[in-house]
Amino acid sequence: MEEAVGGSALVGAIVHTAASPCRCHAALRDAVESLGHEARVVPAERVPGSRAALIEADVVFEHADTWRGTHARRPELRRLLERWGCRLAGTAAGPAAAADDKAEGHRRLERAGVRVPRWCFVARGSPSLRFPRIVKPSLAHGSDGLLFVRDAAAWDRLRPTRTPRLAEEFVAGRELTLAGIEVGGRLRWLPVVEVVLPAGGIY
Repeated sequence: MEEAVGGSALVGAIVHTAASPCRCHAALRDAVESLGHEARVVPAERVPGSRAALIEADVVFEHADTWRGTHARRPELRRLLERWGCRLAGTAAGPAAAADDKAEGHRRLERAGVRVPRWCFVARGSPSLRFPRIVKPSLAHGSDGLLFVRDAAAWDRLRPTRTPRLAEEFVAGRELTLAGIEVGGRLRWLPVVEVVLPAGGIY
């Protein structure tokens, strides 16, 4: 949205989960407005009634944590916006859904030769993973539902869930994020961002 067509302001719609503690949508709104464009914030809960406004927007930033009250259905929102013909920023619905699935993400990284922590599904019994372990839903946004399991006694106290969960060996270290965007058919890497946690914090 850096340059408006003919000098006129563009409209950027930002879809987010109203109840989410994450305020990323506010940063997007401020960025759009700082470039001299109009930002329209649309709670995901109001998307069905905002179809016309979303279709008319020059670009739609889909930044919801949940859809229909659950993380697992979040990819459905992006597919819906694509079907409507919205001009979505970022990844298409298919790859975005694969990225939302932590198990699928692990598999693809492994196939590409990228080292990942040893992992398995919790439902497959007690794995031969070292402690401490991280347990997290396969379909969840960020660190939602994450558990830090210190030892075998804590592992044995885990309760079964309806949704699949992953267990992986905990890797201590800094939390760095690297994002890339496609510009003119070429990948452009953005600056590395570090997530700074309080002492003992887990992300």
